[in-house]
Amino acid sequence: MRPRRSFTALAAVAVGLLAATACGGGGGDGEAESPPESTVAGVPPREVDEAVGGLCEAREEAETDVKSARATFYDRSHEPLHGIARALEAVDRAMVARLLQAKEKVEAGLAAPTPPASLTADLDVLVQVTRASLARLSVAPPSC
Repeated sequence: MRPRRSFTALAAVAVGLLAATACGGGGGDGEAESPPESTVAGVPPREVDEAVGGLCEAREEAETDVKSARATFYDRSHEPLHGIARALEAVDRAMVARLLQAKEKVEAGLAAPTPPASLTADLDVLVQVTRASLARLSVAPPSC
């Protein structure tokens, strides 16, 4: 009996050391590594805030400067919207469709040689659908 307990204790210590090494513990430089950032729908919370903020800013810019609105949309919001859509797939596929359709309409407007008069309204719809999608994921959606 006694050798089995020692083996079990030794195995537990070995597993703990392997886990610490695999997770970056004991970094050797004396600094403790920070835990991985939590995510909202697979997207870090700061990116969710940035995505919604980017949509709000792009909506305002679209009224006077479509080039800036395009840059803001693609730099801040485009990728996180894909992450939100991926997370939403398991929860509400109809909402995924609404989100992607609204996103595609905005992308088409931003890419048009002459942006449609509806671009600002289309961005407003995308903001609303993004916020509804986050709420569907039980995430408090940031406001503009």
